[in-house]
Amino acid sequence: NAMLIATRDGLAKWHNEALCKFSGYSAEEIMNQNPRMFGAGQRDQGLWADMWQTILAGNHWRGEITNRRKDGFLYTVIQNVSPILNDPGEITHFLAVQQDVSRQKALERKIQHLAQHDGLTGLPNRGLFLDRIQQAIIQSQRTGAQFVLLFIDLDGFKDVNDIYGHSAGDHLLCLVAERLRACVRGGDTVARLGGDEFTVLLLNVGSVADVEMIVNKSLLCLATPYDMGGYSVTVTASIGICLYPEHATEVEKLLSCADKAMYRAKQSGKNNYKFHE
Repeated sequence: NAMLIATRDGLAKWHNEALCKFSGYSAEEIMNQNPRMFGAGQRDQGLWADMWQTILAGNHWRGEITNRRKDGFLYTVIQNVSPILNDPGEITHFLAVQQDVSRQKALERKIQHLAQHDGLTGLPNRGLFLDRIQQAIIQSQRTGAQFVLLFIDLDGFKDVNDIYGHSAGDHLLCLVAERLRACVRGGDTVARLGGDEFTVLLLNVGSVADVEMIVNKSLLCLATPYDMGGYSVTVTASIGICLYPEHATEVEKLLSCADKAMYRAKQSGKNNYKFHE
């Protein structure tokens, strides 16, 4: 653990070697400096204020803070700060002990990402997509903005699996994911529900014509032959469209309406789209 003793007004008077390793600063650079030198800008201003208020009152403080190394990289520590008192009971110094938990935090982020994303394509999975819809509903209720849900099912995907094998099918799904991401705007969400089913959340859509423009662009893009490395394949898509709040106002109902519209598109000849009726 890194350790630091600072005066009541915040000047470093002693520290161990671990603090140099954590921060990248030399002993000479740390001595007589304020620990704010490790701060990560505005990220933890409220936390620092709370810490100082607590320890100046003579109490122990513990919290998770983000520091910035000398080279600019951020790292996360659990910091414990305790006041040091003289014989009359006055605060003269503070002892700070830091435990670097950067690797643990990175692992937590990785686990969270894996829990919320499709392992094959890297797209958001069903759980995360449903959460994004719920957030869009909340935002729409505040602003009145309309959003759109697309349910996409590939036409001819089973043939690719049967002829070329599942590894080719997996590769094709990754290529489809890339194309779908390229067809939408930065704030929109493309997800894979499973198999060859994809969904798209289009936010702040101005008109039905805007939706049709994005959908037609997607159909054209998805129908372009895919280079599979030595051979090419062609698949198309059937797309169902559900508008919020015109067609539905609840998460599962929105998804169900888009799903039903997709089946109507598939039944009417594939490689096209249908709005929910």
